[in-house]
Amino acid sequence: MQAVDRVIRSRLHSDVELIRQVAEYIISGGGKQYRVSAGEKLKVEQIPADIGAEIELDQVLLVADGEAVKLGTPLVSGASVKAKVLGHGRGDKVQIFKLRRRKHYRKSQGHRQNYTEIEILGIAG
Repeated sequence: MQAVDRVIRSRLHSDVELIRQVAEYIISGGGKQYRVSAGEKLKVEQIPADIGAEIELDQVLLVADGEAVKLGTPLVSGASVKAKVLGHGRGDKVQIFKLRRRKHYRKSQGHRQNYTEIEILGIAG
């Protein structure tokens, strides 16, 4: 049992050290929240910006940089995350199908959500 305890503690310790080394942010946009760090690429709800443009995402909920953690109420004042727009696209098609049994009622519909792919450059302020 002690050997298992040691292994678990060493893994937890290494995970905590990794989190302390990497600056992480929680940003909000399009009704969703994203946990990001510098250099990360992600797809967010469509942002009206040109490809290659640098944008600032000012809805920062949390900034964790090493030992210092700033938690917003609800937003961290003065903090914003810089990002670069890599491209725009459309997501996979989602099929919506309605059926009422024995009534000969069938309705089919599809939807593709627009998205913007961005790369996180770092914190701006």
